[in-house]
Amino acid sequence: MEITLADVPDQPAVAVLHVGPYNQIGPSFDRLGTWATANPGSVTGPPLALFLDDPESTPPDQLRSYAALPVVQDLALDAAEVEQIHLAGGRCAVAVHVGSYEGLGRAWQEFMAAIDADGLHPDASRPCFEVYANDPGMVPEEQLRTELHQPVT
Repeated sequence: MEITLADVPDQPAVAVLHVGPYNQIGPSFDRLGTWATANPGSVTGPPLALFLDDPESTPPDQLRSYAALPVVQDLALDAAEVEQIHLAGGRCAVAVHVGSYEGLGRAWQEFMAAIDADGLHPDASRPCFEVYANDPGMVPEEQLRTELHQPVT
């Protein structure tokens, strides 16, 4: 798996909290999409998912994640279903998964092994995240591009 290093900028975002298995975050993205449709011009980039807990040490029904969208600065929220969060920038290892979202669990395992093999050190103070570079409604499943981001020190 090819890994690159990137400096990710700080950015504000709106998010919907999901508690449960990471692969069941879809309904949180649906609620976020409803908000985005009602707030045109607010979104500045593709959707992403932030993973707050380690799935190796947290029971699946207690895993916390955010479905999120980067947004313009100083956004006034008037919807209870979304909250404003801050995406902390910094150095990240990045890899790209092409294909079905069902393959993301395995892709993360390979990614983390490659990070370790490259001598990089995950930064546990910042959550890892996925950026969904294209829309599953616009491209075939085998062409979906998901960027995996692991903060590193």
